[in-house]
Amino acid sequence: MPDQRRTVSPAGPIRTVLGAVGLAVLLGGVFLLAPPLGTDLSAQVARANFFARHGFAPLDLGWYGGVSPYGYSLVTPPLMDWLGGDSLGPRLAGVLALLVSAAALALLLVRTAARRPLAGALVGAACIAGNLVSGRITYAVGVAFGLLALLALTTPRPVPRRLAAGTAALLAGAASPVAGLFVGLAGVALACKEGPLVIAFCRRRAPFSHLRHARRTVLDGAALALGAGVPVAGLGLVFGSGGWMNISLSDTVTAAVASALVAVLVSRRAVRIGAILATLGVLAAFAVRTPVGLNATRLAAMFALPVLVGYGALPVGLARRWSPRVAGAALAGALVLVTVVEPPVLVADLRAAGDPTASRSYFQPLMAELARRPPGRIEVVPTANYWEAAYLPEAAPLARGWLRQVDQAYNRLFLDGSVDADSYGRWLRDNGVGYVALADAKPSWVGRREAELIRAGLPYLTPIWQHRDWTLYAVTGAPSIVESIRSGATPGGGDLPDESGGPGPGAERGGAELVRATSAELTIDVPAGGEILVRLRWSRWLRVTGPFGPDGVPVRPTDPTATVLPACLAPYGDWTVLRVPQPGRYRITGSLTAAAPRCAD
Repeated sequence: MPDQRRTVSPAGPIRTVLGAVGLAVLLGGVFLLAPPLGTDLSAQVARANFFARHGFAPLDLGWYGGVSPYGYSLVTPPLMDWLGGDSLGPRLAGVLALLVSAAALALLLVRTAARRPLAGALVGAACIAGNLVSGRITYAVGVAFGLLALLALTTPRPVPRRLAAGTAALLAGAASPVAGLFVGLAGVALACKEGPLVIAFCRRRAPFSHLRHARRTVLDGAALALGAGVPVAGLGLVFGSGGWMNISLSDTVTAAVASALVAVLVSRRAVRIGAILATLGVLAAFAVRTPVGLNATRLAAMFALPVLVGYGALPVGLARRWSPRVAGAALAGALVLVTVVEPPVLVADLRAAGDPTASRSYFQPLMAELARRPPGRIEVVPTANYWEAAYLPEAAPLARGWLRQVDQAYNRLFLDGSVDADSYGRWLRDNGVGYVALADAKPSWVGRREAELIRAGLPYLTPIWQHRDWTLYAVTGAPSIVESIRSGATPGGGDLPDESGGPGPGAERGGAELVRATSAELTIDVPAGGEILVRLRWSRWLRVTGPFGPDGVPVRPTDPTATVLPACLAPYGDWTVLRVPQPGRYRITGSLTAAAPRCAD
């Protein structure tokens, strides 16, 4: 982050801010008028739609057998839902974030006496708008809060500015863990900025007043780092979905090059330290599998170019040896290089314009067909921009969704190209998939091989419905999401599921019946007390209620003096086992305050 210098730039704060906001208004308007763009917008719509239907439910059972939306964002889904339905709300949230970010960045450049604040602010607005084209609305909201946190540190009064900066940093981390991570990095860079002063004081080469200045800067950095770190670490540890994010060598190199150029060409110590940390972070994301992965490149993609435009200059030694014309050409060459390796807008995101699957109407026929069939989990071959993840969970829980980290954890066969007829059949059975849907539209790269297998014909897939845009298949011999387990098996404390994905020895078909399946609830009819394998990912936030009668009225024991143990849940391999004391209808949901008791081993 920039040093805290409050000298007003000759460009003038009003002209700089108005220029940046004016460009942001123009680009935001174009973004709203354009058709849905990018591959990430569908994930934002999915989060907003889930919140619209289920509020702050801690588990989304419509993706991957259950994931927590809190690990993705705590702030952005309600904001997107409040602003509008389907893609309108997320896009409006993105434009609001763009306007706030453009104004905050412009003021930050002015207050820190950037060399070219107006140019930096204009380029910054364009780069932030480019992020919207990719569809990363959640990240955009987090960035807006992060820039407000940095801006707060340019105000004079220490305590209010740290409270404001810490609060904005906390909101950045709660809105987007990736943005929170970058705000924390800025805080660390700011805290480390005064390291040489502290060392000089310890060696008695600097007066005490310098140490007091260093202390103020360290406290400012700590406000950022702690404010952002609390939600990022807390939500990740408690609600994280696990898995890891891929990052290619080419993405690593381009982001590292852009960050290294910032470190070389910007003399501000805090910025230089931050750029070095960003470079190391990208290299670490490539070397170690973490949920960050490719996300580590976003800092360079959004801010390397505007920071270089605003603050960049050749090192003093080179500037003295070269003529102004040569020095200017060298700096321009560096800017062109960064633009090439980290372009503000990706061509692939622009190609998403006009995708027919971006409309809810594309999925309506399939949703209507699923509504009249028995409930069950469905595998939808991923379309190019993953819009099935946004709309179809309203009709049936998806075997997958749009969260690459979870795909890496559970569905590697689609990512590494190893999927074939046998492994695909095993995967369908493992996940209790009853239906497979193939769209006539272009598949995503992760669904290309899967689509080829289905079109070639698979013995365990039977076509049961045809539409101009869709083919729906039933999976022959696949187990349901729920299965009764006969007495003698010990799920959760004994036998684990076998390689076919069914229950361990002692499992039987029939018995428990899935009555209803939504993104927030499974309803199960159980004919007798016992144990039921439930193909939901185990979570401490799962809750079971019941038994109920078919009319929804709670069932009472016939003997009021008898002691009846409550229904309970326990982990069973990758899945969950439900133990019920008596027959009836049971509901499994997610709850933060009333989770079901865990079954004793």
